[in-house]
Amino acid sequence: MYTSWNIEPSGWVRTRYPKDHLDQGRRFDCLLRDLGLTKPQAAKMLRVSERTLHNWTTGRHAVPYSAFKLVRVM
Repeated sequence: MYTSWNIEPSGWVRTRYPKDHLDQGRRFDCLLRDLGLTKPQAAKMLRVSERTLHNWTTGRHAVPYSAFKLVRVM
C-alpha cells in the first residue's frame, strides 16, 4: 500500500492511500504511455494541471471516470 507522511498537531502521521487508487493510477499511466503522451501533453489534453495528473497516477486521488474514459477511447 502506498503511504505518505502528513504533519498533524500531534506530530508526524502516516497516511495510507487506497490500493485501488494506486492500481487505477498505474493503469491510467500505462494508457498515457501507450498513446505516447508525456505528462505535460496529457495534462493539457485533459485540461488539468500537471500536479493533478501526478496525483492521479500516484494514487493520491482516484482518476475521474470521464478522464479515464476519454483516454481509453483515443
